[in-house]
Formats: sequence, C-alpha cells, structure tokens
Amino acid sequence: MNPTSVPAPQPRLIHACILLVTSGLAVLVTAILGPSLPMMQQHFAAVPNADYLVPLTMTAPMLMLAFFSVFIGLLSDRIGRKRLLVASTALYGLFGTAPLYLDSLSAIVASRFALGLMEATLMVVSTTMIGDYWHGPQRQRLMSLQLTVSAASAFVLNNLGGVIAEHGWRAPYAVYAISLVLAPLMAIFLWEPLSRSAS
Repeated sequence: MNPTSVPAPQPRLIHACILLVTSGLAVLVTAILGPSLPMMQQHFAAVPNADYLVPLTMTAPMLMLAFFSVFIGLLSDRIGRKRLLVASTALYGLFGTAPLYLDSLSAIVASRFALGLMEATLMVVSTTMIGDYWHGPQRQRLMSLQLTVSAASAFVLNNLGGVIAEHGWRAPYAVYAISLVLAPLMAIFLWEPLSRSAS
C-alpha cells in the first residue's frame, strides 16, 4: 500500500501537552538553578577556578543551544524526529540529574554541556513537530501557546527553585527527572510525521 495513501493521525490534547511541556524543559535548564547557585559556589569554594566554573554550570547549556540548534533540524530530517526527541528527552533526564551524585565540579560542568545539547534538540524538534502535526490557525495558536508556556514556566520554576534550594544546592537538579517520565509518553503517543516516514 502506498504510504502516501495512509490517512494522517489526528493530533489531540495529549499530543499538544507533551510537546508544550517539552518546550518548557528548555526553560528548566536555567530557571530552576539560579537560587541555589550561591550555595553551590560555597560548596566548591576550595576547588580551583570555582568562581568561573560554578556560573558555567548555568551558561554552558545556553552556549550549546546557541551553537547546535541550527544543526538539529538537519539531524532530525536524517534519523527521524520522534526517535531523536525520545532519545534526547531520556538523555536530558540523565544528564540533568547527574549533579545529584557527581562530586567533581569538572564532571558537573561536562554534564551541563551535554545537557545543553539535549536542550537544543528538545527545543528544535518539539517546535518542528508542532508544525508537522498542526496546520493553519491551529498551528499559530500552538506556537503562541508555546511562547506563553515557556514564559510562565520561567516564572514558576524560578520561584520553585528557591523553595527546593532550601534542601541543598543539589536538590533542584532532581526536577530534571520529569523528562524520564515524559520520554515514555512520547514513545507511546507521538508518531513520526508522515512526510518523514514516507520518505
């Protein structure tokens, strides 16, 4: 049967929620950690170059996002959007929670660079899949809602980070584990866009 004759699945609320939450994960990278940074600085005060390395744990993901976002779209076209998104979301959870158990500041910084690459993938591919799944006015509404969710998430997560940081500088990193729940939901509910799977 010609794959082009297969009717396209219809996106529903669950698909919108998954992709919008995925977009919000990009904000999580920095918003949740700001309040705990001074405690982290104090914890690693004896480590050489800690004054530079501790702030780098927040800026490293943004650097990776800036450098690699342009290449993610090409990669998703080559290996498939869903496959890349599910794998990156799972790795996002692993790299994001790494500072919970890593004792080396250098290793933590390395994990943050890796996290930034996953962040770039999540942001680009989730936005692309919104464009794949919805069309016309629906697509425009979802794109606008994506910006709203990201802005609201930044506000909420920054305040949440202050509350969680009361339990120690490592505690906010536990929030990244949400992506380990999100990845199986992606695997179950999302589908590869027909334009990709038919190629």
